[in-house]
Amino acid sequence: MGEELNYFNYFTEVEDHFQKARGTSLFLMSPIDWALVETWKASGVPLEAVLRGIDDAFSRKRPKFQQVNSLSYCSQAIKKAAEDMARNRPAKVAPTNEDSLPQDRL
Repeated sequence: MGEELNYFNYFTEVEDHFQKARGTSLFLMSPIDWALVETWKASGVPLEAVLRGIDDAFSRKRPKFQQVNSLSYCSQAIKKAAEDMARNRPAKVAPTNEDSLPQDRL
């Protein structure tokens, strides 16, 4: 997932993953669900964090009779996954003066 995903692929991946986690392929996401996905995409939430959050939300023990009907059920787990990923991401190292030496001096 290191490659840059276009707008459509991000939405499609989230929709497919949510449907698989939910156990139904005939479930249509609501306009609110689509708005959530759009918010995550616009905020720069990595797709991997969204997918992990969905998995984490569905892995929580819940009564068998409770059906998850909205992606909002996963929103807190997705937020946590995104925060965890950001915290664990290696810091970018600023280039030093040595890094900018002309090639003829090397």
